[in-house]
Amino acid sequence: MVDNHNNQILKLDLNCKNLIMDENMNKVYNNRNHRLSNNIGQNKKYSQFFINFFLFEFILLIVPTLILSSNEHYIEIKFNKEGHNQIIGDHFVGILPQKVFINEKLVLVKNQKVYINSIDDIIQLKWDDTISDLSYMFNNLASISSIYIHDLLRDNCNVSYMFYNCNNLINFAYTIYNTAHSISDMRSMFYNCLSLKSFIFHDLNFNNNNMSFMFYNCQSMNEVSFDSNLNNINSMRGMFYNCISLKSINLERISTSGYIDVSYMFYNCNQLVSYNSNNLGVNNMCYMFYSCNSLKKIDFTNFVIGSIYINMSNTFYNCQDLYEINGNLNNYLISDVNEMFFNCTSLRIVNIALKNIANSLNMSKMFYNCYNIEQIEFKSIAYDYYYNRYVDGSYYFYPNDLSSIFYNCSSLTSLNLKYLKTDYTKDISYMFYNCISLGKIDQLEFSNLLTKNMRGTFQNCISLTSLDLSNFYTPNAEIMWDMFKGCSGLSNLNLDKFDTLKVTDMESMFEGCSNLTSLSLNSFKTPKVHYMNKMFKDCIKLETLDFRYISSESLGTMQQMFYNCISLNYINLFSLTENIQSISEIFKGASENFTISIK
Repeated sequence: MVDNHNNQILKLDLNCKNLIMDENMNKVYNNRNHRLSNNIGQNKKYSQFFINFFLFEFILLIVPTLILSSNEHYIEIKFNKEGHNQIIGDHFVGILPQKVFINEKLVLVKNQKVYINSIDDIIQLKWDDTISDLSYMFNNLASISSIYIHDLLRDNCNVSYMFYNCNNLINFAYTIYNTAHSISDMRSMFYNCLSLKSFIFHDLNFNNNNMSFMFYNCQSMNEVSFDSNLNNINSMRGMFYNCISLKSINLERISTSGYIDVSYMFYNCNQLVSYNSNNLGVNNMCYMFYSCNSLKKIDFTNFVIGSIYINMSNTFYNCQDLYEINGNLNNYLISDVNEMFFNCTSLRIVNIALKNIANSLNMSKMFYNCYNIEQIEFKSIAYDYYYNRYVDGSYYFYPNDLSSIFYNCSSLTSLNLKYLKTDYTKDISYMFYNCISLGKIDQLEFSNLLTKNMRGTFQNCISLTSLDLSNFYTPNAEIMWDMFKGCSGLSNLNLDKFDTLKVTDMESMFEGCSNLTSLSLNSFKTPKVHYMNKMFKDCIKLETLDFRYISSESLGTMQQMFYNCISLNYINLFSLTENIQSISEIFKGASENFTISIK
């Protein structure tokens, strides 16, 4: 500290044993029983000096203490055994106070830092009450084990990153007397505080508060409670990200200002069993419960959704114990459901209501590997302006991606896709892959104007006996590899409207369709197809095939094309061209008595 009157530098020892003045004086002790100077003599010139010195000490030490006693704002800090020579406020970004006290001693604030040089395990840090920005204050202080804040917060206070990376902080508590004071930012406040075990919200007043990533990676956090109502929150994104010890949370005392981002909120909280909320207005829920694989139930009844489109991609990704969803999501305007229930292996019934969202809805892998799901119902909703509510409507929704949406939903028995339109869908690959119990798909009306990838769309749907795809319009399709592979129960297949002019790959397209006896390929025109390997392999009941409209100018390989077609008796085949590189085993295992007509 600098005495501007005497141009002398004062350095404080925080053990409160001595005061040391520089060049003009020798050691001086606070203890009045000790001598005041090594060089004190009988010379009268020293008398006036010591009078001035005691006056200076009184002003320096006593007066600030009297002032603080009437306005107690302080932080009590406990260090672990390595808590020496620490720096407080090393990355302080707010306005520093003019006066800072440690253990009642006024200390130097220099270059936005307060230096601690103490052998004490516990220190008390005080300052005047003008400061409202405490962000980054204890940034990277790994030696702190406990913090107690006593009525420190000022109005509109910023505490973001305050304890960032204090990975040995175990206990945190606070007291607030003036509850009118508000907090504006708690973002990443305890970011990576690996040892913090609990936090209690009480007597806090928020002003459009940002709570995103507040407890990010607090891996020991097992309790968060709310003893008072919390209002005016604008973000809870990643708030409990990777809090792997958190088992339950009740957010019923939280209300939001408008519709907020709750994405990644409980990301990888793999011990979380229960969750409750009330009137939580949200606009982004992507990855909200990602890999919460102990969560069993979710109630969406009290979620509030405005007239905005909500992102729910990966919301319940890998929630393997989730078996019940209440609220049916029937008031939601959803814009993205990509991998929404990915690997929710315990889920059985889901009702989804969607509004017309042309050319924007990503439904890829929505129910991927939900092998216990038995019923999925899609609804269409419309807005009734007279009653100011959403009602069942006649809107269609237009996904841009349906790839693997029902992948391995092996318990699903039926589907009604009345409101699903594919005018803007570019990918339907593996859409029904391994839906081995699916016996019926109602109102499957696909106008695949933009669809390019149809690989494995119905692969291994062994319970399907009939498919009428006469309304499949596929002018841009390029890949039909494995499209009906393994559909061993399929006996009737209508492909009369298939447009194959741009298709390049038909490998294994009908492989394993062991119940097909006939198949019309009149709509097939194949000027760009290069691969027909195994196209009809193991179609053991197929009797006739007519390829009169199929061209072979781009065809490269036909290996095992009719392998094991033991019932085949007639083929009207296209002429083979010099472009064909391989026809090995093309008729291996086929009937020995069949007729081939080359056009």
